[in-house]
Amino acid sequence: MVDLGGPWWTLVVAEGLAFEVNAHAPAFVSDVYHASVPENNEVGVQLTRVEATDDDRYGNRIRYRLADAAGNSQTARLFAVDTDTGVVTAAVSFDRERTMTVEATVVAEDSGHPPLSASALLIVTVRDLDDERPAFKQQRYRYCPPILDVKLVRRKARS
Repeated sequence: MVDLGGPWWTLVVAEGLAFEVNAHAPAFVSDVYHASVPENNEVGVQLTRVEATDDDRYGNRIRYRLADAAGNSQTARLFAVDTDTGVVTAAVSFDRERTMTVEATVVAEDSGHPPLSASALLIVTVRDLDDERPAFKQQRYRYCPPILDVKLVRRKARS
């Protein structure tokens, strides 16, 4: 409050902060993200990038994380996601003979109050490489060729 010299000449300045209500949860660009990786991959290889948007206008930063897929508490440990960019990388080297497809849940959470979130499904297919030597199931095999019906015909030699 500032006194400008008279009883009717007083200036009041009010300051306030306006907050937008966190009315919108993040929304992924796609409900399902597909990626593939060759077996024996290097740890840290990029698989895909997930992306979510948020219709709240101010100060709502989206952060990404992995959650365990339903029924499997280990799947989130197979991948890493950059919390800021949504880039998903392999946290392990995959073996197609052990794992053909892996599913995980990616979560996008905004920084509003209270924080809101959304989830999307990540499906990663492990591609087979020719990395296994051929092997017989047993050491010895027995083969009996079919009996052929052979007829002998006599001929006289010509000179």
